[in-house]
Amino acid sequence: MTLPVQEIYLWMLILCRCSGFLSGFPFGGENNGIPGTVKVMLACALSYIVLTVIPLKVEMPHNVFMYFSFAFREIITGLAMGFIIKISFSMIELAGHM
Repeated sequence: MTLPVQEIYLWMLILCRCSGFLSGFPFGGENNGIPGTVKVMLACALSYIVLTVIPLKVEMPHNVFMYFSFAFREIITGLAMGFIIKISFSMIELAGHM
């Protein structure tokens, strides 16, 4: 199986978002017993599934700095998504304690 370079770049961008999401996710976060290798493999598998299932059309950057800015934006977006889910779970837990 041969993947074009554009799909590899797109997979890496999806991997940036998935890894940011899993690092901010309540069950994949800090000190809860989930090993780092499991988190990395889950992010890789999730990004490959997203790449193969969802048809994505993204204009690829023309230089390396633009690509790194895209990757940074994807990491920040993933962290924000994970943080929002963490806040949602905290609100549900607080309501359960009340």
